[in-house]
Amino acid sequence: MLNNFYEFALFERITALKGQQSDSTAHNNIMNIIDWYKNIIKQPNSIEKDNWGFTNKRWSSYQTPPIEDLLKIEIPIYAIFTTKDESTPIETAYLLPIQFMQKRKDNLTFEICMQCNHSYSETINEKKVKHWNRIFKEFIIWTEHTEN
Repeated sequence: MLNNFYEFALFERITALKGQQSDSTAHNNIMNIIDWYKNIIKQPNSIEKDNWGFTNKRWSSYQTPPIEDLLKIEIPIYAIFTTKDESTPIETAYLLPIQFMQKRKDNLTFEICMQCNHSYSETINEKKVKHWNRIFKEFIIWTEHTEN
């Protein structure tokens, strides 16, 4: 829900807190993220692909945190996040309902898919369980019962 580059830094800190890397390694990785972002800001329209296969033009489109745009929306919003998302740390997702409350907005439905990854699937006893169909059905039911 924050700027993606901040979220990448947060993932580095979480990894350090879990003891999976040292504080200094996390710090160095975060400084590299900051340098990377600095280069993106300098050349926001570059279409040269990076090591992840994306362009600066793609990354620079994330300059504004999504939460700012979501707070401007007046129609009902259905947001579902996952606890094991490798793209959005769940820690930042919880900012969404807090920000909506602080702005006295009540048009948000906030849900969490526990143990799920970015694709709304989880692994149980070495078997991949997909939740996308269930989640989509719940969303459709929500739309049928929600007034604009």
